Amino acid sequence: MYVPCGWKIELQAIVFDLDDTLVVRSRERQMLFKEVTAATGISSLDESSYKNAHYEVDGHETRAPIFVEDSTTSPECLAAAYQDAVNDAFETVDDIDHLLEHLTEQSGYRLAVLTDGPVTAQRSKLTQFSWSKHFDDITVTSELGTYKPDSVTFETICERLDAPPESAVYLGGNPDTYIAGAAAVGMVPI
Repeated sequence: MYVPCGWKIELQAIVFDLDDTLVVRSRERQMLFKEVTAATGISSLDESSYKNAHYEVDGHETRAPIFVEDSTTSPECLAAAYQDAVNDAFETVDDIDHLLEHLTEQSGYRLAVLTDGPVTAQRSKLTQFSWSKHFDDITVTSELGTYKPDSVTFETICERLDAPPESAVYLGGNPDTYIAGAAAVGMVPI
């Protein structure tokens, strides 16, 4: 296989990011916050506060630490309501099940997901999609105690797939973290 930059590789494994690669949100985050406030009865959720806190608690099991305690609703309840809204808002990219089946069954590639985020949140997204059965490994970086672009994340997924980094492709949408991190360990980034 030839990749656009002219490298020749013997492709063995394909690693996908999850959010905004395999699945996309059908509604903006602010709309999800409105759904959570309606479901829980709290007055409001602030997107900028959420985004700032998100990166501070990324290694946690759930997003509960992101949400400040409301007088009537616990952070755990808010996190659960938010996760329900997020899961409901995710849609897969077109024909992904067919593509993954082709890559594994007809082409023989080993497939994996490497995703950032709290373990419970990321794994709950995957359970709703039947195509997750096509993956040989699913790694949530918070399980490793780090996140992309740390080389540990990309090296670990290659080890789990028993594929040298130079024989693996990483598909993700963020050039500064995902693409740079994959390239730094020798994976072919797309």
